[in-house]
Amino acid sequence: MRQANAMYGWGVGHAGCVVLLAGCAGDRPKSQPSTEAIQQDSDRFFEKLRQEEQERAIDPAHRP
Repeated sequence: MRQANAMYGWGVGHAGCVVLLAGCAGDRPKSQPSTEAIQQDSDRFFEKLRQEEQERAIDPAHRP
């Protein structure tokens, strides 16, 4: 009986490790955008903002 309990504990311990490792393996770190990509995104954003401000100056009743 003692040997059966030891085998059960060993099996449960290993199964827990496998589940833990499988869960961690599925989480890949997200890659960080390059400085150039960030600069391009901010340039597009500010260009769009500038265009919207110009449209509002022409037509103050214009609401997005």
